[in-house]
Amino acid sequence: MKAGLFVVFGTMLIMLFAAGCTSSGNNAQPAPASASQLKAWIEPRCPSMSGAELNNCTYNQALQSKDVAVCTTLDNLEARNTCITSWCLSGARDYNTCYRIADKNDQLLCLSKCNPNQIK
Repeated sequence: MKAGLFVVFGTMLIMLFAAGCTSSGNNAQPAPASASQLKAWIEPRCPSMSGAELNNCTYNQALQSKDVAVCTTLDNLEARNTCITSWCLSGARDYNTCYRIADKNDQLLCLSKCNPNQIK
């Protein structure tokens, strides 16, 4: 009788453990942020800036907020790519936040640059 209870209890524990390992939990992908939402967020943080000054401010905001989608507020493709690459190589990097980038080209760049299997 006791052995049967241990088998049932053990099976339940295994099922609960397996369910916890396969749940989405922290692996849930964040919702994409629209360009207008991000621009409204960045404007008061980098007021009246342009060129290299705006690029540096945006890089810093992306790092501080730990949100790579902030990089997509930059209008210049080269600056955006530099921001995404720098962010991916930083300690702020969180691979899952690449999914917050609405633009598919920028998102793919982020996913390839931030891939945890390729960063050394």
